[in-house]
Amino acid sequence: MKLAGTIAWWIIIFFYKLRSQYWLSGEYGAGGSALYTDGSDSIRFSENLILDIENTGYGDYLNADRIVGSRGGVTRWHSVTNNVFIDCRKHAIEFANPYNFSNGNIFSHVRPGYLKMGNPLPALLLDLEAWQKCFGWEKDGKRAEVSGKFNPDSLELSITGKENELVKLLHKGPFDSYGRFINIPVDPRIKYRN
Repeated sequence: MKLAGTIAWWIIIFFYKLRSQYWLSGEYGAGGSALYTDGSDSIRFSENLILDIENTGYGDYLNADRIVGSRGGVTRWHSVTNNVFIDCRKHAIEFANPYNFSNGNIFSHVRPGYLKMGNPLPALLLDLEAWQKCFGWEKDGKRAEVSGKFNPDSLELSITGKENELVKLLHKGPFDSYGRFINIPVDPRIKYRN
């Protein structure tokens, strides 16, 4: 079965096939991540589709030397909710510290230790069950066995999986509904409606 249906029409945020020379070379770098913040506070990352990412789906990094106004960044109060992470090769979510929050995210085709808590040291590389136990987050988060593919020529997105797995995506990421159609158009020139 392939996912299709209505996509939230007011905005489509779709991160796809991001790559970075730093990650390939083994050097530090957040390149190849869908979204990362560097010492920023109060970020809301919600209802996105993150697909085929070489590095991290969402990462916040502590940078005390990044001075804004009269203080450095504390990398707190980030909220990562109701996103769909498919095939993030390093981490799906990487938080610098536990003063952040995640819930309602869907994780598919991720490697072991796909949820990272950087501080306090040593860093923790966790799965969904451990993330829930350690921090009380992701009470509505789930693993799903789905696959995604984007065709940049036709601007169509295909999400495939069994129906009992696809239903987990309902109201997550940009998906308002699902059905049995073959492809989802994601052409930015088209306004999608419910």
